Amino acid sequence: MNGSMKKGITAALLTAGSVAAAGCCGSYNDLVDPCYPQRYNCVAREEVSGPIAIQEHNGLVLDQTLFVHHFAAGSESLLPGGQETLARIARRRPFPEPEVFIQAAQPPYDFEYTTGKEDEMLAKQNELNGKRREAALAFLRRVRPDVPFTVAIHKPSPVGMGAREATTAIQQMRASATGSFSTNIGGATGTGGGTGGGATGASAGGQH
Repeated sequence: MNGSMKKGITAALLTAGSVAAAGCCGSYNDLVDPCYPQRYNCVAREEVSGPIAIQEHNGLVLDQTLFVHHFAAGSESLLPGGQETLARIARRRPFPEPEVFIQAAQPPYDFEYTTGKEDEMLAKQNELNGKRREAALAFLRRVRPDVPFTVAIHKPSPVGMGAREATTAIQQMRASATGSFSTNIGGATGTGGGTGGGATGASAGGQH
């Protein structure tokens, strides 16, 4: 009986060893990442290029925008600056961007703001926005009838930064970059010129 038990235990151990060797505990690809480092490099590139793509798109939208000062105050008549902007957009190389934007009519340039008459002002704003949109489309169709332009009304964020705000940002950026250079050669620690003296002394002592 004891001999049979020993043979059974031995057979079980051999079977377990062969199963483990066969890879039941996981293959190589299950234990490590076979796509290292490509997978992580791809994620890192996306984290950098994603915000840049958003910034590029926002810049393109502003470049394709007619602002209120491109129109006569309170009117849909395009001023020379607005005509030049639309002409530049229509002749963009290698092909025009078909999406054009117009800044919504704004007080006090286009109409006076009067407390208690918000509904009237909103109606006036919508009417003027529609007329300016049609005027821009008509101009674009004359310049490039082969391009299916679309014109949308939006309220862009302020462009640029105040002088004081920009100055503070630049000063803080420059002040945040600090560093030091130090070495420990031959028991002598120093910064800048002091390092060279310590290194020279250690070299001389080694020669003697």
